[in-house]
Formats: sequence, structure tokens, C-alpha cells
Amino acid sequence: MPTAEERVRRERVRLAAADLIEAGASDREVARQFRVTRMSANRWRRALASGGRQALVSKGPGGARSGAAGNSPLLDSAGRADGWFREADTEGCRCSPWSLRLT
Repeated sequence: MPTAEERVRRERVRLAAADLIEAGASDREVARQFRVTRMSANRWRRALASGGRQALVSKGPGGARSGAAGNSPLLDSAGRADGWFREADTEGCRCSPWSLRLT
């Protein structure tokens, strides 16, 4: 996951690219100047057109949040994945070939 400093640096690059885009530079020129793909330059161009400079500002750390901390709606109170075990599985019966429980 990128650090806060890396996010700030990337945001500065996007905002500097916005200056070039607003000056009429092509995606190819923006990509070459900032050493990114033309796809990234085009994504920045579209974001700038639809949401202005605010659309290029960092939205904070990305990535999935872990459900292991007990926040997962897919786990019941015993920590079993919802729908993966039948009631009989809690009594030691292997009823499902898809069971994830280790015995």
C-alpha cells in the first residue's frame, strides 16, 4: 500500500499533468512528460473534464479492508463462512464436499 508521501507525490504529478492537459497537450505528450501510460493520461483527462481538478486529488489509501477483525458480514458468530457448513457439520459430520473446515 502506498505511503502518504507517495500519495502526495502522485497527486502532484496528476495536478501538474492537468496543467499540460488544459494547455492542450495530447495524451501521448502527457504520458511522455510524466512517464506514465497513455491510458493513465487519458484517465486523468477524463477525470479533469468530468470533475475538475478535485477529481485528481488523492482519495486516501486504497485497497481492500480486512474482514478478519470480525467485521465480515459473511461470517457468523462462530467464524464460519455463511452458507458453507450445514448444521450437522458442527457435530463433526462431513456433509459437504465444499467444507472449508480443517479436521
